[in-house]
Amino acid sequence: MPIIDNFPDRIQDTTCRIALFQGGLYGNGQSLQRTINTLYNNNTSKFIKVDEVFNMRYFNPITMTFGSDNSSANFGEFLSQSDFDERIDNIVNTARFVANEGKITLIRTCLNYVYNTDIALDSIENQKNKLKYIINAFKKYDNVEIYLVGHSQGGLVNLETGIDLYYKVDKIISISTPYAPVYLASILSNFDFLVSLFAEKGAENYYKECVNTLSSQEYFTNLKNRWNSLTSRPELTAIVGTAGRIRYINGESILDSFAAGTFETFETEGFDGLVRVSEQCDINHASFVHLIKNTVPCYAECQYANTYCFSADNNENLCDSSCELVTLHLFDFFSKLLESIFESINSAVVDGEVNPDGTPKIHWEIPLLDMFSRIGKAGVYLPEDDFEEEVQYRDYEIVYKSPYNHGFIRYCPETISSLELLLR
Repeated sequence: MPIIDNFPDRIQDTTCRIALFQGGLYGNGQSLQRTINTLYNNNTSKFIKVDEVFNMRYFNPITMTFGSDNSSANFGEFLSQSDFDERIDNIVNTARFVANEGKITLIRTCLNYVYNTDIALDSIENQKNKLKYIINAFKKYDNVEIYLVGHSQGGLVNLETGIDLYYKVDKIISISTPYAPVYLASILSNFDFLVSLFAEKGAENYYKECVNTLSSQEYFTNLKNRWNSLTSRPELTAIVGTAGRIRYINGESILDSFAAGTFETFETEGFDGLVRVSEQCDINHASFVHLIKNTVPCYAECQYANTYCFSADNNENLCDSSCELVTLHLFDFFSKLLESIFESINSAVVDGEVNPDGTPKIHWEIPLLDMFSRIGKAGVYLPEDDFEEEVQYRDYEIVYKSPYNHGFIRYCPETISSLELLLR
């Protein structure tokens, strides 16, 4: 629904509810479009969607000001201060109008881009400041409730914002968001050839900051300490996905394990194809929605997501004999992940956009979630006799076609149903 203006004064006292949707790492304004569209199409009596996106590419999170139109690099829609103010005013009027019918207004943001560039790797801190600016603008109006929905890293941006503006944010809903150091990020941070690929795009420092933050124990400890210290906090719900299991080396990083020669020290845990389940659940004062096949034996146990598939004491396999979840091995999984990132970096072309010389215009938007389709194209089988344990590693396609993997969980039916209940 387009923004509507010129509302009568009678709606000024109506309490309205506005839900802001934030995408994950490398996201853009389209990241959660399908989620919003599905919510709206499934229940037009409860939701209304605003077509315009809050594109904050030209907002400087350091000076907290918008750039000028003639100084911009013209990467997508330019949003000036006056455009922003008008959009806020019209959205509030729209939200108040539909609130009389009990509807919630759904809006996408675009926070990922570094100021005035096409590099979609801005820091969590900068994205938080952009989101705070939007929320503060909405809260200048009376009777406005703010809900935040975030996928993956977008959930961290939301939590950071909710900590700073705990008195202005009413609800936070995260989808496949890590709340502990991401094991795979710690691996990615150690490969120089990946850094060189990002350096070619002028994004080396942004890449390093992203992976270092996502793999930092200090960052996550500080984040959770600040969250736990709040005496009043927004309602937090984490939607957690389990698409399979990953068998990985127990250590701070794969390089540490290589150096120590501890290849035999493996653990197996549920994961969504990118983030381990324990990483998605490591947050207090939250309720959880666990999405997993209902035929898996541990499905009925509410704490399944907080336990490993192997006991910590003796590494004894507790449920391999009856578990239906596919097990992937870190080594082959990681090689596929690197291949996907490499292909994505070199194929990020926006359809229909060309440079002055007629060549396709390359945008710095790595479609990282495309790896789910990329990896799914070729199954990988690791023979069980390569390891002492008799574990079979089956086709990756099963995980990367699961509705609960890191990419598809954003708009799978169970997530949509959960959002319909939580956004109330």
